[in-house]
Amino acid sequence: MNKAIRVPLDHLDPSHLRRIFGSFLTGVTIVTTIDGEGQPRGFTANSFTSVSLDPPLVLVCIDRKAASLRAFASCERFAINVLAESQRDLSSRFASKTGDKFAGVSFEKIGAGPPLLAGSLAWIDCENHQIVEVGDHVLLVGKVVSLHEGAGEPLGFFKGGYVSFSLERETPKIAPNTVFGCIVEHDGSVLLMREHDGSDVWTIPGAASTSAQAHMGGLIAKLDDLGVPVDVNFLYSVFELLDQRQTYIVYRGTVRERPNLRDCECFKFFSRDDLCWERLKHPQLSTMLRRYFDERDRSRFGVYVDSKDGGRVAKLEDAVLPFSSIEMLAQ
Repeated sequence: MNKAIRVPLDHLDPSHLRRIFGSFLTGVTIVTTIDGEGQPRGFTANSFTSVSLDPPLVLVCIDRKAASLRAFASCERFAINVLAESQRDLSSRFASKTGDKFAGVSFEKIGAGPPLLAGSLAWIDCENHQIVEVGDHVLLVGKVVSLHEGAGEPLGFFKGGYVSFSLERETPKIAPNTVFGCIVEHDGSVLLMREHDGSDVWTIPGAASTSAQAHMGGLIAKLDDLGVPVDVNFLYSVFELLDQRQTYIVYRGTVRERPNLRDCECFKFFSRDDLCWERLKHPQLSTMLRRYFDERDRSRFGVYVDSKDGGRVAKLEDAVLPFSSIEMLAQ
């Protein structure tokens, strides 16, 4: 196990605290109501939980500085809309400073109740049961008055990024010229390996797929044997090396335990400043690692997908903040 690091409260870095909180995988919701002027209001939140079955109670958190706090604190009813995987853009909109968040959004209401978003995995219509002020947030406790269950895959959120459950359940056919790679990070540095030909050329750990090998070409097992037990978190980049006729599928990974490298000549951890950029195997690798360090520093990751027009990075902008920070950028 990793050694526990005790941090004095007066030295606690809020961004570090958010990252730790973000280790808890959550779903994503949009909380909605009607304000005193009859206008719909809403915000994105992943700080949602059930509280009681009898009576049926749920809870969601809202920042004290949220522009919509007054509307939710004084409303008679509000709704928790549990988002489906296809509603990622909607999550971003309601976590942003967009003026009219409901423009073009399809929803229904039951009587004078809150907006119930179309396409949600589920919605829970609540009476405003109790308001509790705790720290820099306010807890909204709702008593369930009606609910609805839809269909689809859930939208997940973990360590500053979305989780795609439908992709995890698919079993794609991988071509034999596919290389699985992983950006393995530990203490701010990434793991690189030296090319097997003895040259001073470096690349990320990788494994070519073959029909005889295990998941991800056996990459995770190879890293484990190397003394670097890794948790593979999210897809990070997909690109082709046309001259080598290879497709790279690269994931982000974190070290579970303190690494004990069994081959320190061919495998090393490099910080951004120590990395020998001119000795990387190919330009695409350099571009990808520079993007990784930039996005890591901002705690906002995207996914790069290669294409004929040069490729694009699918940025997970406004909504991609750790844990409860996603809940309200500006309601």
